[in-house]
Amino acid sequence: MIDSHCHLYLCREPVEEILIRAEEHGLTDLVQVATDCETALWGRELAGQSLRGPRVHPTAGLYPSRAEGPWEEQLDVLKSELASGTYVAVGEMGIDLYHDQSYLDRQLKMFHAQVPLALKHNLPMILHIRNSYEEVLGALSEYDGENNLRGVWHCFEGTMDQAKAFVEMGWMISFSGLLTYKKREDLRAVALEIPLESIMIETDSPYLSPVPLRHEKNEPWKVSHVLKCLAGVRGIEPSVLEVILDENTKRFFGLGKT
Repeated sequence: MIDSHCHLYLCREPVEEILIRAEEHGLTDLVQVATDCETALWGRELAGQSLRGPRVHPTAGLYPSRAEGPWEEQLDVLKSELASGTYVAVGEMGIDLYHDQSYLDRQLKMFHAQVPLALKHNLPMILHIRNSYEEVLGALSEYDGENNLRGVWHCFEGTMDQAKAFVEMGWMISFSGLLTYKKREDLRAVALEIPLESIMIETDSPYLSPVPLRHEKNEPWKVSHVLKCLAGVRGIEPSVLEVILDENTKRFFGLGKT
């Protein structure tokens, strides 16, 4: 089992304990997702340590809110880090218009600064899309024709039409604990409709704990509840679905090469 998206640096408990619990629940790999240069470096260092537990695969990228500050300085560090060849994706990057639309131009500029890095290093992008589907789709349209342009809509909570459009582009959809929430029949409908080969699962730890653990802080092993929910939606044995999702995630991030 693989958690395709978590933020271990935000979890309050010691990372060593989180990794041990993940191993005990059957996780073999997890993707440690950065939001800035500091967390990218943190993830690279963690991945290089000989710790018990699943293999840790770091990413490097600038989260949308970083556009509020002097992100250009961080971009130079990001370029240097990505050149090391130790990261499996560029991200978490994207556009977020949920709370504040006043600095959309800066978010778009930072977005366009990161896409060429993903293309240069032949890495997938982890996209944060919140109230910004049209803006992200418009930005991506500027790279039509780039053969190695690819990515995942992480923590998906869009519409059926939006999911289908992304899948038709050859992109991935990742479901989080939101899929397990009682009122999210809309997400379960999407999860039933789109091709299995286009799906990954995640925790987005320490956020979005799945049912029946919503009162607890989230961590990677709890992705097992997302797996069980998705298996129920698709009418597939969890063990069979686990193999499919693991293959999807390894293929997308190139985990067999790291």
